[in-house]
Amino acid sequence: METWSPQNLRRRRVSGELGGRGASERDRDDQPTGRSQRQRGGTFFGVFDAEELIGMGVVDSARIGRKDDQIQLAYLYVSRRFRGRGVGVALFEAASNCARELGASALYVSSAPTENTVDFYLHRGCSLAPDPEPGLFAAEPDDIHLLCPL
Repeated sequence: METWSPQNLRRRRVSGELGGRGASERDRDDQPTGRSQRQRGGTFFGVFDAEELIGMGVVDSARIGRKDDQIQLAYLYVSRRFRGRGVGVALFEAASNCARELGASALYVSSAPTENTVDFYLHRGCSLAPDPEPGLFAAEPDDIHLLCPL
């Protein structure tokens, strides 16, 4: 039985190696290594259904933007069968709160260019980044680059 609730969100600020278990083989293939975020002390969020990892988010700790006042949501993923059930919203809110705690004025999102994904972020208050971060844009030129004011 699926027991997901917002109380199943766990947060960990890490550096070094992060071990994980619980994600399905298919989900694990889609997850990033997060090596650079771990090395800089990024914050990882996991949402669990019992012991199964059903969603995760990564907030990078490096400041970006012209004024160094933005923090990047480096990753947000929810297992297919849990989409549309509030897991992504909980992760996005946790990431926004984390960026706010780090003193950022905006959360920078480099979104996959799919309608559902972009709509998810637009419904959370994001809008097109007027000045995409050059390094992130070069790395992901097909992504939709967004900013969410905090």
